[in-house]
Formats: sequence, structure tokens, C-alpha cells
Amino acid sequence: LLEQEPENVDFKLGLARSLVVDAQLRRSGKPMAGSPEEMAALAKKNLDEAAAVLQPLAKGNARAAVLLGEARWRQGDIKAAQESFALAAGDPIAEMGLAMTAATTGNFKKAVAHSAVASRAFPGCSPAIHLHAGILIRNGNQKEAASLLNGLLGKDPLDPLTLHLLSLTGDSMTAKEMLDYGVANWIFPNNKLDAETRKIARRIANIDSELLNLSKTLVNRIFEQQGYSHSMKSS
Repeated sequence: LLEQEPENVDFKLGLARSLVVDAQLRRSGKPMAGSPEEMAALAKKNLDEAAAVLQPLAKGNARAAVLLGEARWRQGDIKAAQESFALAAGDPIAEMGLAMTAATTGNFKKAVAHSAVASRAFPGCSPAIHLHAGILIRNGNQKEAASLLNGLLGKDPLDPLTLHLLSLTGDSMTAKEMLDYGVANWIFPNNKLDAETRKIARRIANIDSELLNLSKTLVNRIFEQQGYSHSMKSS
């Protein structure tokens, strides 16, 4: 396929992306049969193939450099990942990669500098801000992290990073704040709580059970693909 379209950079990037995603799935062991050792070997093979496609493109293409860094990161080669992200230094996504690799190696001063570039380049973008706040917390600067996260109040669901911050400050939350963060789906006055709860229960009971089961299965599958079970076991 590469020989048929040698000049098509987007095609090569798409192929490399599919190899990286496939490697991620193989490492999880979920989508296909095989021992953990076989899955790891297949994942390494796919990541190596992705890197081979991306290597010649990375110096002149920020997307290729970022994807190459991602492939190396998934392979566990932090040094190679850092070198790959550095090829696209200045690109916001690459700066996030540089911040993560620097934090992994314990260089928080460098991590803060890179994550700050990314968060400024993506004003209001929660992943970039969360990354910067998380690195600030690990660097001991809770006050600045709190300021960043307070700016997201009401815009994002409550995430582990914000929970971490709350655990550090010991703050409690009002019902309104819990609704804003997404911890609560609804809030009602005490005198309407029973009636509103029954109303919601009736709505759910009137939905076809097979449809509910399918919906729940799809949601669970998305969580699994995002590594939910693995992260729970790891923690």
C-alpha cells in the first residue's frame, strides 16, 4: 500500500495511526484471543511498524512527530518519545507530550514549562489545563493549580485531578457545585425529592429493557477501551 501511494503523507499517517491503535488494543488483551505474552509481542511489532512509517515523516511534519512520540510512549521508551515530541517542539500537542515525558523522568521544572506552553496555546481546553494543573500539583504548587481548575468549574465533570485537589484542600461541596461538576445528575428541594425520584424511575422503567441493556453494554465497552478496568486494577 505504501508503494502505491508513496507521496500521500495523510495516508501514511492514517496507516500509522491504525497500527498504534491496534497495538493499544492488543496490549489490553480484550479484543482478540491470545496469551499476554503473545499480545505484547504483537503490540511491539505493530508499534515498530508504525515507527518505521513515521520516522522519515516526523522531521517535516508535526502530526507525524507527535504520533511517533505517542507510539514510542506506548512502547514504554520514554527517551525516544521525548526525542520524537521534540521534533515538533512549539506545537501544543507536542508540548503536552514533552511535559508528560519530563514529568515521568522527574524533571518537573521542565514539565511545568512545557505544560504551560500547551495550556496557553489551548485556552479553555480542559485536557491541556488538567495536564498543567496536575504537573503543578506534583511540583508542589497547589495554589496555582487550584486557580487553573477553578476556571473550569461548571464546564467539566469532576475528574480524578479535581478530586485530588479537593483532597488536598479539604473543601466540601454544595449541591449546586456537585451538579455543576457532574457528580449529581439532578438536585431537587426536599419536599419534591420523592416525587421527582419516582418520576425518573418511571421514565427508565418505560424504556425497552433490551434497548437499555444494549446502551449499557456500549457504554461499558467504551470504558473498557479507555482502560478503566486496567487502571482500577493498577490502583
